[in-house]
Amino acid sequence: MYEISIGELLENQRKEKRYSKSMVCRGLCSVTALSRYENGLRVPDKFLLEYLLQRLGCDSKQYEMIISNEEYYEMKQQRKIEECIEQKKYLEAEAEIQNYKKMASISKPIHEQYVFYYSGLVKKYIGEYMQAIDCFEKSISKTAIQKEYKQGGQELLSFMELKVLRELGDCYQEVKRTQDAQKIYSKLQEYLESHSYISLELEQFYYGVLYKIAEQEYQNYNYGTAYDFIQKIYAGMKKHYLVRSMKEVLELKMALEEKMNFLTIESKKDYKDKIMALKLLKCTNEKEMLAYMEEENVRIQ
Repeated sequence: MYEISIGELLENQRKEKRYSKSMVCRGLCSVTALSRYENGLRVPDKFLLEYLLQRLGCDSKQYEMIISNEEYYEMKQQRKIEECIEQKKYLEAEAEIQNYKKMASISKPIHEQYVFYYSGLVKKYIGEYMQAIDCFEKSISKTAIQKEYKQGGQELLSFMELKVLRELGDCYQEVKRTQDAQKIYSKLQEYLESHSYISLELEQFYYGVLYKIAEQEYQNYNYGTAYDFIQKIYAGMKKHYLVRSMKEVLELKMALEEKMNFLTIESKKDYKDKIMALKLLKCTNEKEMLAYMEEENVRIQ
């Protein structure tokens, strides 16, 4: 069996998609460095390789990578940060981010982007949206030209860069910079629809972007447009069994049908039953589930 090298993979994917070297490596490394990677003269580190593969439309998780001790400890520290945020331990997350900043590779744009992204998430979750916007704008500036992207310039983006832009749009929405948020969501939609999906994770992300657009249309009383978006989201998520955020999708779908006067008593009950089931699925333990059932006066026959 023929095993392709990292350099061959990068070069083949780039040429197949007719991307220039400068498009692929912008903000990540020099064109000279990318040429060396493609020619097998050097090997990019794990984090850089993931960005390059994702920009080329490849699922980086499909490839095995040998990592250095330094990269292992950086990954371990990243996981600590992410676990703190998942558990809503925001002060601990900030402390772990500071520990991460002390690591040797932090001067690289990818790691700086990571720091500003997770610092922004902490600020967002504690309601400090202006500080979060500052972090997300600094984050995206490390590897992408934000001004050009807003104006529709052609850029290739990794999954991290897409996530930064989505969070930036969400924070713009929170501080009533609706037009700025709309521009970002529209550009993300355009970008994602012009590139093939590389994973279910990215497809879920795509439907999340469409949901934000549907939500904006709903708030602007454009119910027909919002409903077209929500129908597309619902059909896609249902097809791929994507449960996360389905509750919010069903709630908006039900609200739209009510506004448009075609929500029946039967369909309303069906929506409520599905929403309740999805809420129960989110319960992490029996105690939480019983508390929710008591709050909603749910009785099992």
